[in-house]
Amino acid sequence: MSFGGGVRGVLAGTYRTADGREELFLTFAFNAAQQQFRLLAPGIVDWATRGVHLGYRRNYLSVHVDDVLLGDRRWSVTGDCTPGEDCTGVQETAEIRMTPADVAYAARWQAATGFTLDLVFNGSGGVEAARAAGGRDELTEALLAAAGRFR
Repeated sequence: MSFGGGVRGVLAGTYRTADGREELFLTFAFNAAQQQFRLLAPGIVDWATRGVHLGYRRNYLSVHVDDVLLGDRRWSVTGDCTPGEDCTGVQETAEIRMTPADVAYAARWQAATGFTLDLVFNGSGGVEAARAAGGRDELTEALLAAAGRFR
């Protein structure tokens, strides 16, 4: 392997002992959290087991939806920006916010796909919406009623 400045080195290798055993050597320090080990560990296991898989190698994906109670502005096609975020001119678009129907749809979608959403219920946005609506926020109520269906 070549490193910056033309320096060469070996991170891992194998050799045969006089009695015919093959040994693996690693020339770097590692633990399970370090990137070099995380990249090389599957190959080390494959070498040690001669390709016999001892379980599953899986990749995980989770979707964290933050500030689910807050509203936001729609993308401005003419300004190529989000008003209140990165528009340089005077761009206005309607504010959008989830509805109780969106909560029901998200719960049904999760059940149909087997893919669970992580929703953040921190209350930000719900208080403001309740004040504007005279004391009740239907979105907050719908999310709290369905909270057990989300992660």
